Amino acid sequence: MRKIRYVFICSIYFFLTACSGNQTQANINAQIINVKLDESKSKFEQCFKNIENTNESIYVKQNIFISSDDASNKYQLLASQKKLTEEEKNILLKNLAQRYECFRGGLSSLASIYTPYANVMSAYIQRNDVIYAKLINGTINIGEANQAVLSSKSQYAKEWDEARTIRNNQIAQAHNAELQDRNARTMILQNMLNSMMLPTSPTSITTCVPTANSINCMSR
Repeated sequence: MRKIRYVFICSIYFFLTACSGNQTQANINAQIINVKLDESKSKFEQCFKNIENTNESIYVKQNIFISSDDASNKYQLLASQKKLTEEEKNILLKNLAQRYECFRGGLSSLASIYTPYANVMSAYIQRNDVIYAKLINGTINIGEANQAVLSSKSQYAKEWDEARTIRNNQIAQAHNAELQDRNARTMILQNMLNSMMLPTSPTSITTCVPTANSINCMSR
């Protein structure tokens, strides 16, 4: 009996020691998702890097769409009132087809990791599709298309931050709930351990011996 009691006490002690940290399953899951997101982002960026030196991509960066915030032709393209020629339309369509392959892979990856992020990217693609369509059919010029794309990028960044904030709040809530549950169970086990560690009085044995006129009993 004492051996069983000893093993049980050790088991409680081990549990209390193991649960003394603040690491939770919610945090572990968040770390796993973050690693997957980093891997997805790396593959996404590599895909665009693979097509940046195609003839179509080079032409589009030089003559149609701003490639980066510090591009030397940024303000020239923003101010351009030129509309696309038939040849330029074909070049842009080929470049968009190349870019869509990257977006398709990115969407598939995000959908398997965290759906709200995939929804944000999907909305961004759809907004830009409208801009490209207007540019190709001549409804807007190059400058207007670039201004619309920059606005779409800003909205994309805002929506991504909002999705990230919601995700972080969900992680924090799950983390706190897990800690509260752990603390409650720990307190119960701690109370059990404290009660089992209290000194107990030795068990007395009483022996009774009959005599001529009475019975004499002695405890030891």
